[in-house]
Amino acid sequence: MTTHEAIDRIQVMESALSEIDVKLHRMRELAVHAASGTSTNAGRAYLDIEFQRLKKEIDEISLHAESITEAMSEGPGGWYM
Repeated sequence: MTTHEAIDRIQVMESALSEIDVKLHRMRELAVHAASGTSTNAGRAYLDIEFQRLKKEIDEISLHAESITEAMSEGPGGWYM
């Protein structure tokens, strides 16, 4: 693996981690709000819907980043770690 290829791979993972970080912060906000006791049952249900959607998005980002880095591994020059 060349230095440039390694940098490309790191940038893909850094981008994915940045997106995940934003979603985790929002999930924390939702959890704090749900636990605060100011929401109704219906309100907490909506908070949970958003929380579950964010959780799914994190899984999708992870899978996408993994597939990109795997494709990089199998691309020209055949990266190996």
